[in-house]
Amino acid sequence: MFNIGIIGCGKITQVRHAPEYKNNPHCKIIGFFDSNHDRAESLAALYGAKAYPSVHDILCDERIDAVSICTPNNTHAEYAMEAMSHGKHVLCEKPMACSVKEAKEIIDAAEKYKRKLFVGFNQRYFPAHVKAKEILAQGSLGKAISFRTTFKHAGPEGWSIDGDNNTWFFNRQMANFGALIDLGIHKIDLMEWLFGTLIEKVSAQCLTLHKRDNRGNLIEVDDNSFLTLHMSNGAVGTVEVSWTNYGPEENGTVIHCENGTMSIYNHKTYDLIVNYKNKEQIMYNAKSIPTNEAQTSSGVIDAFIDFLMNDSDVLYDPNIINSMSVVESAIISAENAVVDVRKCR
Repeated sequence: MFNIGIIGCGKITQVRHAPEYKNNPHCKIIGFFDSNHDRAESLAALYGAKAYPSVHDILCDERIDAVSICTPNNTHAEYAMEAMSHGKHVLCEKPMACSVKEAKEIIDAAEKYKRKLFVGFNQRYFPAHVKAKEILAQGSLGKAISFRTTFKHAGPEGWSIDGDNNTWFFNRQMANFGALIDLGIHKIDLMEWLFGTLIEKVSAQCLTLHKRDNRGNLIEVDDNSFLTLHMSNGAVGTVEVSWTNYGPEENGTVIHCENGTMSIYNHKTYDLIVNYKNKEQIMYNAKSIPTNEAQTSSGVIDAFIDFLMNDSDVLYDPNIINSMSVVESAIISAENAVVDVRKCR
């Protein structure tokens, strides 16, 4: 049984972390902290836990074995390292940090204090993604050639507990990045996880096209980003993410391989469709893909608790830093790789 503390009481805690911890038989929520103490008190009352007056207080409670960090991006590194210095295992919402340097410092802390570190890349646990990885690993589709993956919705203001255009997601100091880090990092991690290989090169455009803050000004971070990724297995593909999709959410992937094509979450009925070049077609929906999530759990909390229960010496996934490296490289590319076609006319 693991005693859990949750830092940050926004929407991701309210609809994912807190209820999923409650539903896991191997843990118990001990307490909450939020800079808005009323939020912490409300959740503490709901879950029979304690509301702490400061981060320091929750991290110093010796009863707590592990913490979830669900706060704005610019606090992740500080809170994660302090938590481990107090003997806590850490589940950090993505991104794990605001830079590769910070991410390496968190990993150094995990090694120094021998604490386990986990990052909430929930797309790894989507049933169709799990099945897709299995099919790719079996080799029936052959070598991956190209891919495209998208994640587009109307923006975090519809999700954030702050609502409207006052969300911290639009604040560069607090978020550091926009749609690229909110949505793109999921897809970056997903493609490396699906292929079991790393991204070696990236080119990108990171743009602010439409989204405005509560003063009517364009937000300080990107609301659309477009990446081209070169994988170490030779595959090349694109990632498109957007906060300005005001229609149905897009969260799909297509992978073209030597022996056929795989389409994931692009069909209304079938979550995964595999079309082989010999004309064979296999279609899967949620009921035909094994899952114990009942489509209500992100899978992240259960995976974290399983990780803590594993007695191995592994402290973290060595690949968790790669997504931050790709994000930083994308920003560098976006700032330096624009060619004005008008000058070539």
